[in-house]
Amino acid sequence: MFACATMRHAFQVLTTLSEAHDQGTIVLRRSKNRFANPSAGGWMDCLINFSLPGNQCVCEVQIVHQQLLTVRAELGAHSSYGTYRAAGETLECLGFEGLIDASRLARKRTILKTVLGLLLDGNGDAMAVPKEEELDRLVGVQGWGLFAALPENAWPCHEELVLDGSFKNAAGWRQPKKNSLAASIVAGLSLIGSGGHGKPELSTLVEGLQGVKNQMKEGSEGRAVANVKMSRDTTWYIIHVCNTSPTNRYM
Repeated sequence: MFACATMRHAFQVLTTLSEAHDQGTIVLRRSKNRFANPSAGGWMDCLINFSLPGNQCVCEVQIVHQQLLTVRAELGAHSSYGTYRAAGETLECLGFEGLIDASRLARKRTILKTVLGLLLDGNGDAMAVPKEEELDRLVGVQGWGLFAALPENAWPCHEELVLDGSFKNAAGWRQPKKNSLAASIVAGLSLIGSGGHGKPELSTLVEGLQGVKNQMKEGSEGRAVANVKMSRDTTWYIIHVCNTSPTNRYM
């Protein structure tokens, strides 16, 4: 490891390694510049993989700023990172690794995939989730809250689910497990709209979403009421969820 006092020092280390490669002393294999693209946890360094001539054993050297190393080693950041990494690996096992991505688009994509994955067609079968390019287009037309979703504050709040004609056969919802991440994400939905649906289909989806929400907050004193608001080219169904329980007021 090279602990550098300044970024100029880090550049000099890189220059020396490059010169050693040009002279045939070492063979540079690959690099990963996390100064330019920090990890999801905010860590920054530069990793260099190299080998010696005639030897296939690959070594790694880490170039890090001294102040970042101090924060990690002496101010408790390494312990926090351990917790963060364990949580990230858990999310990855559950299929929610996108929630810890540094890209806000990636987090929104994961949230929308989760919501769309709960939609069922008229036969009770799961609806197909769009491919990445189409999914990104749908992400752009959804209604997102200004602040992160409560109570975890860990991901963007999905408030308006906007469906197009590709979901014209959507007729219901699969009930997510209580207290699951999917349940927390769906809990933030308060509005469904579509330019490709007819009124009966959206009405069915609204009723189904009400049922999902009611089951998730079973035992609370709240109630869900659906109102309908018409616009010129789109039908919107607004779901007002009224809870008196402080812990569930965002459900």
